[in-house]
Order: sequence, then structure tokens, then C-alpha cells
Amino acid sequence: MQGGITAQDEIYLRDMNWTVFGRMYTFEAGEQAWIEFDVDPETRAGAGGIGLMLFDPTHIQIGYGMAGQAGPDLQALLPVSGQYYILVGLFDETVPSQEIFFDVSLVQGETPEPGGGPISYGETREGYVIAPQGDEWTFEGEQGDEITITMHSSAIDSVMTLLAPDGRELRYDDDGAGYPDAMIFGYRLLESGTYTIVSRSLGGNPGPYALTLERGAPGGGGEITRREPVQGDLQGNSRDRWTFQGESGEQITILMTSNQFDTYLELYGPDGQLLTANDDAGSTSRSEISNFILPVSGEYQIVARAFFGDVGGAYTLELR
Repeated sequence: MQGGITAQDEIYLRDMNWTVFGRMYTFEAGEQAWIEFDVDPETRAGAGGIGLMLFDPTHIQIGYGMAGQAGPDLQALLPVSGQYYILVGLFDETVPSQEIFFDVSLVQGETPEPGGGPISYGETREGYVIAPQGDEWTFEGEQGDEITITMHSSAIDSVMTLLAPDGRELRYDDDGAGYPDAMIFGYRLLESGTYTIVSRSLGGNPGPYALTLERGAPGGGGEITRREPVQGDLQGNSRDRWTFQGESGEQITILMTSNQFDTYLELYGPDGQLLTANDDAGSTSRSEISNFILPVSGEYQIVARAFFGDVGGAYTLELR
């Protein structure tokens, strides 16, 4: 069917305290129905910033999407039977100067096969996030193994959690490989056993992804000494790791600059846990962890990377 948005199509979303120009559509569906909704804004006038929101029968938002995606713009596994609502609107908050036409289609299809299961070092497995809790992948790890896990998707905002054999959360990552991809980089396993990787979609939207488990960690680096700046050359899709010995209560500052990419700094403690991070300190080409107090004595690790994971270039790193 065809729809349109004009300057008179103003909708107030009370729970969000947000006004948007758009059209609301309703449909009936059963529990566990898989739906695919698509908007084609290029059939006539076209428009940028057309988004979609899906609301359940109690008016709670349960999905979102943007027009122009490869494949369906919004997909969902519906939790209950009832009347659902889909808002098609100008999410960039522009006021339409003329009527914006688009075609809309709603299809109920077969639920994709979810991801999850065993994964081994050196493997890349395909998955499909359907449920908000995500997919669980398991692997056998040995004490001392250094691992890197990457979750890549062009359809969802990837997030990952690594769980210990006893279920404890060890590491969480959202955009470690550059938005929208996640990466748990260079984590050293502290015990042998069966580990679990939970792959999810930030915001709960379903979609396909690829999960890669590797032994080791790509990148350069080395040791760094206070007040002796080092020059690095970051490769795309990698990170450089620089180590130093620190004392409990010691105050440090770390500065990273580059004129070739958007810098990002992370500091990890002797136990491998992320302590703090910084993206922009005054500009996208400068990251700074300032006046941080070290909690314990031991070897610390500075990870120097790009905000967008697939870029790289020359940079300067200094520990003060």
C-alpha cells in the first residue's frame, strides 16, 4: 500500500515526550509471529531520515528500523497476540515542506533459524539474533589462552558478553571493532573450562551476524616508559597494546594523538579488566586518560585503537 507524510501529520509520543511527523499503522498478529515490514521512500519524492518504530498491544516500543536497509527495514518476533502499531516517521525531526510518498509492505513469514552452539578457535559462524537475550555460543578454553572475538553485522548494532565457566561476566563490548561491530580483544583466560559468548543486538532488533573466535590478538605495541613518547602505526581491524608496570595509588595520564584517524584509548588492569577509556579529548584526533589512580600494583595494558575499527595510521602515545 502507499502512504504519505505531510506537515499536518504530527504525532506526539507521550511516553517518549517526543513529537514526530509520520503515519501510524495497525495490524493484528498472533503470538510468536515473525513479521517483516518494509518502506520504500524513493518511489516518488523520497526522503532521508525515514524511520520505523514497532509498538506492542500495550504501546511499549519493541523494535525500530530505518528505511533503505538491505532487506526488510524492520523485523520482529512478536511476543503476544493482539493489535500492534508501526510508526513510519521522519526521525531526523524535519518538517516536510511537501507530501512525502512511500510504499509500505507487511509480510508474515517463517522465523529464521537462531544462532548459537559450539564454536572453535579459528572458526567464523553465522548467526541470527531473534530474541532480545541473544544467542549463546560455547567453546573450550585453556588457562593462559589469549583470545579475540569479533561480531560483525550490517543489520544490527552488535554487542557481546564473555562468560566464565561458572557463569560470571568477564568482558562486555559494544563497538570495539567500530560501530556497529563488537570485539573482545586479547583477553587472557584465567582458568580452563567451557566459556560462553552471548551475542546480542543493542536495542533488541533481530538480524544476521558473523561471529569469529581466534587465538591471539592482532596488532602491534610493546613496552612504554613514562615521559618517553612512542610512535605507532595502527593497522586496520587491529589494536596496539602497550604495557607498563604500575604501583598501587600511582597517578598516571595517557595521551594519544593522530592526524590520520579518530583515536580511542583503553586502560586494562593486571587482571585483564577494563578500568577506563576515552574517545575524544577536545577533538576526534586526541584521546586522553587523565589523572587516573592505579588501584593495584602490577602490569597494566594500554590499548591504542581507532574509534572506527577498519581504519588506521600513524599515531603518538605518551605515558606521564
